[in-house]
Amino acid sequence: MLLHPVQENGKKKRLILAQVKAGKLKPGDVRDFANVIRGTKGVVAGVFITLEKEHWTREMRTVAKQAGKFKRLQSATKYPRL
Repeated sequence: MLLHPVQENGKKKRLILAQVKAGKLKPGDVRDFANVIRGTKGVVAGVFITLEKEHWTREMRTVAKQAGKFKRLQSATKYPRL
């Protein structure tokens, strides 16, 4: 868990979660993590780490993109939420 000051919808959020997957990555794994990010109070973003050298599928990339973006309090730059 990382702390990162962000304001979203007038509320201050500051948690960035990380998940590490050692086995074979499936689209459902990415979807489940995206749902955790959206549904957990105070969480602004997530970092998904896989230990396999496989590439993300088009479906996984779509799920990550649908998670949206966020921006830091001191910056206008938007970053991917997942």
